[in-house]
Amino acid sequence: MRSKVLVAVLVVGLATLILGTISAAPAAAYPAGWTLQQMPVSAGANSCDIEAFNEHVWLTYRTSSTGSIWITRSADFGATWEAPICIDNGVYETGNPVVIAGSPSLVYVLFSGKRDGGGYFQTQVYQGTDYGSTYTRIWHSTGNSDKTAADATRAPASNTIFWTFADDSSGVDEVSWGKITVNGVVTVSTSRSSVDGIASHQPTIAASGYSDVMIAWVDEGGGTFNRAHLVESHTGDGGVTWTGRVVPDGDNESGYRQYYPSLAWDVNTIVIVYQGQNLSTGDFFVGRFCCTPMGFNWVPGNVADSVYQNTAAVSCIPKVCGRFSADIFFKNSSSQLSNYSIATDFFGTKTIGANCSAISLASTNYSSDNAIDYVAGVSGLGEILVRRKDRIAPTSNITTPVFSGSGAVYNNSNFYVEAVGAADDYPVNGSDVRTGVSYHLGVEGIVYEYTVDENNWNPAVMT
Repeated sequence: MRSKVLVAVLVVGLATLILGTISAAPAAAYPAGWTLQQMPVSAGANSCDIEAFNEHVWLTYRTSSTGSIWITRSADFGATWEAPICIDNGVYETGNPVVIAGSPSLVYVLFSGKRDGGGYFQTQVYQGTDYGSTYTRIWHSTGNSDKTAADATRAPASNTIFWTFADDSSGVDEVSWGKITVNGVVTVSTSRSSVDGIASHQPTIAASGYSDVMIAWVDEGGGTFNRAHLVESHTGDGGVTWTGRVVPDGDNESGYRQYYPSLAWDVNTIVIVYQGQNLSTGDFFVGRFCCTPMGFNWVPGNVADSVYQNTAAVSCIPKVCGRFSADIFFKNSSSQLSNYSIATDFFGTKTIGANCSAISLASTNYSSDNAIDYVAGVSGLGEILVRRKDRIAPTSNITTPVFSGSGAVYNNSNFYVEAVGAADDYPVNGSDVRTGVSYHLGVEGIVYEYTVDENNWNPAVMT
């Protein structure tokens, strides 16, 4: 959902958690280098979304059966949080909210809701000014149709927000899109899915550079496809022209369904993860496809080969942030939060709720560091949990760290280091450190480069 550009992995170290509006949950054995927080909610939560821009972090969530929309913010990388603000009291029901920052001081919350009591779900756009201290509804859709399932992303080079939603004005859901400019003007454009009587919904969106955008969604069975499958549409000019295809190209394996896509885009790779189901066994699984921005040819070439992780009878609702398999989070067969190939208990023993928006990922500045810094989730009990990377105190004297295990040790804190240009980019294992390879890490917003031959860390010149 966020825009991503691969450069280096940000090191985030330990900041003291000040108790007050939040509490620290019991520490889990894994992952090291992350702090687990349990956020206060006024009633049981069932969905959430987290966003970050430099040191500012925003967490929005939906509570209660009528769907009140709340948001809380942090100005210190998530160490402390302000009291939540109720954006909409849900009198007429609301859908899952999405939060997206347009700049450090402007933030937007989008959701569908019967805000005006007209009987139809309409898209609501609220703008938070002064880093989200106050919120005002600046736009809402109209018409006799339901507009649901919104998602949004920010183009990192322009700060233009691109957003998408499902609209049933044609009789079934179709996927549409729009923009929010840097000065807060909201626009809606034409449908991206074919208006062909086949339902298209569950859209996800990602952006890169100035105006590269991709939307992916689910088309239900119909026409030449007899089961639910993934479709994408992309533009390189901010939405003037679009092209797209089925993901993967032309595949029509009748034994699988595909739902709940999540999309990520960096300069090198575009990734779609999704929830699949094997119809012969009934099992759910995490699926993954990728392509490059040159040609947009999806691999693997069929659904069967895209299976990453089986989750048995549990709906996995995966989310992705970045190109690496380690950046895929999902609800595993024990209903706990897994980070693919890294951890099966990212929130300790807590289980994850059933809503498709129960997991959210964010970074303080992905276009500079390619790091996931925040993972939010809703537990099966309606609790909102946030894991944030610990931060290392700033220092002007970077000495050679001791490589060990799956990363490195620096000032007795664990962090991951990226091997620049190496085949096993992330994370670097201590035994893999070798001559002729540069390594990147970040400390308090400064990227340092370590060259084994020179045996020293120096500020890196990043291009």
